[in-house]
Amino acid sequence: MREVHDFVASVIRRGQEEGGLAGDRDADTEAWMFLAGGILGMIGRRIHLLDEDDIARIRAARLNSLSS
Repeated sequence: MREVHDFVASVIRRGQEEGGLAGDRDADTEAWMFLAGGILGMIGRRIHLLDEDDIARIRAARLNSLSS
């Protein structure tokens, strides 16, 4: 999981350097949040707690917060 986190954090940093993601965000923290959201999303779908509209809204909100 640490390797996946490190990869995601590096992608976030690259996005910050290229100006596509907010530079004031902590890339390591955002990477953990990304992973946690993915895991909880899988569980939520599996037990039918979340539907595709929920997932789409969550994704949009996370992307919006990263780019603001």
